[in-house]
Amino acid sequence: MINNDRKYVEKCIKKAQGRLNLVAFVSVLITSLIISGAALVLFQAIAFFTVVQRLWIYDLIIPFIGILTAAVYWFFHRVTMKQAAMKLDEKGLKERCITALELLEDESPLADMQIADTKDALVKKEANGELVFKLQPDKMRTALAFLMLSAGILFTFVPSPARETAKELRSLLPVSSS
Repeated sequence: MINNDRKYVEKCIKKAQGRLNLVAFVSVLITSLIISGAALVLFQAIAFFTVVQRLWIYDLIIPFIGILTAAVYWFFHRVTMKQAAMKLDEKGLKERCITALELLEDESPLADMQIADTKDALVKKEANGELVFKLQPDKMRTALAFLMLSAGILFTFVPSPARETAKELRSLLPVSSS
């Protein structure tokens, strides 16, 4: 019974950790896409006045770099079990989870009572649906990311003298046969 309490507490903390990691990743991804969109718009503005060959490739590369950067940043800043336990405690558990997490390896009777108390509190909170970490990205930031990326991609199709020069240069290049 005591071992089941330990497993339940650990399972709840890991579940919260996974959900918090997902929320953190989505937040970092949206921020990264906003920055990528701004970089894409800036690049397209520069390309409007200068000759850039194969401009459409940058519409793929810049957001891909942004997504990759978000993934790397998130990987190094993931939510730990301790942080997840503290977030659970913020839901009204009065530091039970963080204490239970630290006592998971302790086999003393006091630790067993603390973990059993934490399990009971977690069961009650979970039954009431109070332990949910909702994935609700900010609508304004999400819209901004979409608009910045869309604007950057749409600027690819705006005609300019520099783009006409790039087309002429491309037509002068010899065609390679593979």
